[in-house]
Amino acid sequence: MMQMKRALLVAAASVALGGLAYGGTKYVQPVYIDLGAQYAYGSMGSARNSVDSTQYIACSFATQASGVTGYCQARDANGTNASCFFSNNLNHEKALMGMTADARIFFMWKPDGSCDYIQIYAASMYEPKK
Repeated sequence: MMQMKRALLVAAASVALGGLAYGGTKYVQPVYIDLGAQYAYGSMGSARNSVDSTQYIACSFATQASGVTGYCQARDANGTNASCFFSNNLNHEKALMGMTADARIFFMWKPDGSCDYIQIYAASMYEPKK
């Protein structure tokens, strides 16, 4: 049941964000974390520009002789934290290669803390850092 819920969530996020023309649309996307459903999302620009000094969202990866390692992490305005990690996952590495300084990040994690899904969405409608 949980896998079906997660699959529907990923599909909804992809449909909602993919292939639409937004023109001059502007979105503020603060960091949101759902610990029960094990996902987090937010725009880096909106987190940076928020009035609180608490929220952030980030993903990173590094290559080394033994392979690729990386993580995503987030904290919302209430101080709730979420993170996931990955090792030698080419799909996650490819996703992070498309990240820009003002991208929207969406990630899901498994109960063991490993990243299950990472989506990087770079679009003009998301608030840039000021």
